[in-house]
Amino acid sequence: MDDVEINLKLASLGCLNDSVAGEDYIADYILYRLNKSHLYTYVKTLNLSSPTNNISQISQHIGEIIEKKWNSVDPVNCYKIFINQFRMGFFGKICFDDLSNVIQLNQLNDYLLSYPDNINLILLLSNNTTR
Repeated sequence: MDDVEINLKLASLGCLNDSVAGEDYIADYILYRLNKSHLYTYVKTLNLSSPTNNISQISQHIGEIIEKKWNSVDPVNCYKIFINQFRMGFFGKICFDDLSNVIQLNQLNDYLLSYPDNINLILLLSNNTTR
């Protein structure tokens, strides 16, 4: 993984200033990751006819909706809307990190991850490891 992808992950999550990373790049990366993970909730949320790999098409679609209310549309604002919808969780949950090695090495405790009632045990374990 290179620095560009790390920066796009961080920017997608709001850890970097959007204008520094570029709203169009952030939106395109989010769309790429949603499609790669087969998370097509954005299609229904944005009332699109089908999934797409083209962030410009999504931006244009958002722009058409905005244009009905306001006369002018800034494409950057359309990207911002898409990014904010993602950050608010409207497109579903996604993990940008590759956990395949962790899962293969059986380093995740499925019992603790599957049962939120065990929060006290999780807190106890985390307190013991943070000394």
